[in-house]
Amino acid sequence: MHWRSVVPFRDFQFYSDSHVVPKRHNFDVCQCRQCLALFTNPCLTSYGYEALADEAGQSYGVSSGRFGEQIQWMAERDLLTHGTTLLDVGCGDGGFILKLSDTLRRIGVDIDRPSIERALAVRGTANVEFHTADFERFRLEEKVDVITGFHVLEHLPSPGGVLQNLRAMASAGTRLLVEVPILELGATNDVCGFFSAWHMTHFSQASLENLVEASGWQIEESDVQTDHNGCRVIAVAGSSRARVTDTSQDGRLLDRYLADWYAALDTVEARILAIDSQSPLVIWGGGLHLEFLHQFTSLFREGDTRVCLVVDSDGRKQGKTWRGIPILAPDIVKSLDWDKARLLVSTYGGQGAVVAAARKLGVPETSIVTLYETIRQR
Repeated sequence: MHWRSVVPFRDFQFYSDSHVVPKRHNFDVCQCRQCLALFTNPCLTSYGYEALADEAGQSYGVSSGRFGEQIQWMAERDLLTHGTTLLDVGCGDGGFILKLSDTLRRIGVDIDRPSIERALAVRGTANVEFHTADFERFRLEEKVDVITGFHVLEHLPSPGGVLQNLRAMASAGTRLLVEVPILELGATNDVCGFFSAWHMTHFSQASLENLVEASGWQIEESDVQTDHNGCRVIAVAGSSRARVTDTSQDGRLLDRYLADWYAALDTVEARILAIDSQSPLVIWGGGLHLEFLHQFTSLFREGDTRVCLVVDSDGRKQGKTWRGIPILAPDIVKSLDWDKARLLVSTYGGQGAVVAAARKLGVPETSIVTLYETIRQR
């Protein structure tokens, strides 16, 4: 065996219960013993992504607030000049390329059909082309000037194959811009941590650079984003691997990350144990954060029946169940008795918004339990 399990996930459930779509799986985050690359095994198939993305809601996607920064960053590097043909790989619902100037020829592709349908619905009269396709097989007849892929490669089981396919569509002047989260910036007090269940490949800056170079591209710039977890690489089409970045420190990076993550789990566990064991619990948040609490804390230990229901503002989850527990709209909290019950907030980045919404619905401050003292910018 040339890899070792780093973090095991057993009977992991993706979102709500289903008797039709298989949503519970065993998988491991693994590390190659030779090159130290990190990957998920087994990984999601195209069918798996399509089945789960529709219910993911805010658990999947990028913050729209980052588009302006990305566009400014690209403009400073002359990647958005008049007449440029730009291909956005993993375009989602088109939020990024629809904000680009209409002096560019814009093309978006994504594997998620519902996202493309939403992009087409909001496109209006904009001259933007959208495609639904597998990234490894998608081809354009024309050559493109700029190819972008913001936080896409980490979701793919074969990111090298995708980069090679993009290389085949490139001309001598084509520039590639990709960004992925990296292990160096992975430390967080969020129980979901760096190894998102949506991510199939887990990069360090060194392993990203090596993959880009090995896939027929030559790196011009590698820029770590300090305001969020991201490493951006700009590359041009090349004919051979120009350099190899040393990955020997990636083992130590992983050890430091795991120590930080287990410390975060310990802090969250302390807050869970501080809740009165006789208090009925309502959990606000039916996304993957809830499943991580199930996987790695004592909240759902055998015999613990305190959780009576889950509430979520996402209509795609309401009316369903999660591990047999009903998922309802948040308005239900107005009719509950909060003398003994407690509301446990199960989200990281949205913790403040949930607390505010709960207060507005009449949940007493003393009945709201949060798991994080601070929220780190990501």
